[in-house]
Amino acid sequence: MAKRRFHPGFPSDLRDAVLHFDGISPALGKKFRATVREKLALITDHPELYACLSGQIRASRLPRFPYVLLYTIDGAVSYTHLTLPTKRIV
Repeated sequence: MAKRRFHPGFPSDLRDAVLHFDGISPALGKKFRATVREKLALITDHPELYACLSGQIRASRLPRFPYVLLYTIDGAVSYTHLTLPTKRIV
């Protein structure tokens, strides 16, 4: 299993998304958090599961939610952003 590292902006990306779904329904917010945890565990255990999107950045869509988890592999799995697929990350 690889180590996890998070970009400083990742917690705010996650918080914003959780607040959005909690605002719709607390149950939906809870499901979103569980989905993110499951996806993080899967990627940490199998970091090369998803193809490179651009350069070394890999992307994995969250099932049932309109979000993409962006990450790199550099000795550890570094999670960069949790974003809407249409949002541009520079």
